[in-house]
Amino acid sequence: MPPRSTVFRSARLLDRSPALRSALVLALLATAGTLPAASLAEAAPVIQPNPAPFDRPPDATDASGLTLEVRDLVFTVRSFGGAETDRTSGRRRDVTLSADVLFAFNKATLTGGARDIVRDVAGQIKGHASGPVQVVGYTDSKGSDAINVPLSRRRAAAVAGALRPQVGGGVPLRASGRGSANPVAPNTKNGRDDAAGRRRNRRVEISFATAR
Repeated sequence: MPPRSTVFRSARLLDRSPALRSALVLALLATAGTLPAASLAEAAPVIQPNPAPFDRPPDATDASGLTLEVRDLVFTVRSFGGAETDRTSGRRRDVTLSADVLFAFNKATLTGGARDIVRDVAGQIKGHASGPVQVVGYTDSKGSDAINVPLSRRRAAAVAGALRPQVGGGVPLRASGRGSANPVAPNTKNGRDDAAGRRRNRRVEISFATAR
């Protein structure tokens, strides 16, 4: 029989540790045959290992051994009823305006409905542009380059002229026209005219780099 002092110390320890007391009771029950050993094993606390620390993906290294920091690429697209599409990729922003909304057929004078669209684009340029802004006009493939290229230039110049007083003289605007070059949609499908594709190709694109 253990000394009385040892018994008292054990009792105080059990009072202070409910978990130890529960484990002792389960062990006694299993010894007495009133509780299956499997139940005792299930009741035993399970200690989960600490999760491994998160490892940041390694930065890329070029051939010269310089470390290149990995950056996320931001890509968003907005559309305004088919009249305007705003595309952002990294530090580059491209705004595409439908020429059918900006101009009458075969004309280079801005319509009344173009005013709000140009104002919205001017706000984007003032708030985000860093460096020169490119304004490029395009047409569909109907007609010759002798007609389409000058028309696309005049349309780009009209948009740039409307933007200039709104963005201020500190932002260079460069207008140019490329006629039917660089189509974004087919002008014909299976040998037939594609009206939807031609409509997408008649456009004015505004591109600029954004500030960090």
